[in-house]
Amino acid sequence: MSPSISPKTVAFFLLCIFLSPFATCLALKANIGTGAYSALSKTLSPLLNIKIGTLQAIFNSICILVEWIILKKDFKLRHFLQFFMAIAMGSLTNYFYYIFFADFSLENYVLRVVLLIVGDIINSFAVATLLNLKLVSTPLGGMCHVVSNALKKPYAFSRQSVDVLCLIIIAIAVLFFHGELTVREGTILSALEFGPMVDFWLAKTKKLAEE
Repeated sequence: MSPSISPKTVAFFLLCIFLSPFATCLALKANIGTGAYSALSKTLSPLLNIKIGTLQAIFNSICILVEWIILKKDFKLRHFLQFFMAIAMGSLTNYFYYIFFADFSLENYVLRVVLLIVGDIINSFAVATLLNLKLVSTPLGGMCHVVSNALKKPYAFSRQSVDVLCLIIIAIAVLFFHGELTVREGTILSALEFGPMVDFWLAKTKKLAEE
């Protein structure tokens, strides 16, 4: 029988659901490029006339549906709860980007880089904490894990494949539909620093899962 979930665990889980969209919006507001998955939403948003957070909720829901198709009867409650996470994080992204940070902008390039790094630090903490809590995985992370198991491939293969697909769609949107080029130097910086940051926070937040 699984141990009961403590109030502290639930509190950290909800905190991470709040922090991740906040950090994503910091990276988007830096406006020097961001991760391919977030960049896709920003590029397609004006073309489809759909808010960035709403698009992210749609993309995350698609990830969950892929999990359901592959897992079938093994699709459990913890997988279904990812829909809650997708909707909550999408709604918070819209709030932070279009309301809380509506008039926020930086002209200084160095400060933009700092803002991106701060966003990555906060987001990596949220991702690492969610992984250690093992309550509900993020839709994208959960899908990549399920796909990698089904194909008997490393997790990195699935995750990198998603990034490549996002970059291809962004390129098509930019070249043929005059979409915004959201893949820039910040995308490379995030790719280099985010993984090590997650590893750092995984070690620091490991005790949360043991309490």
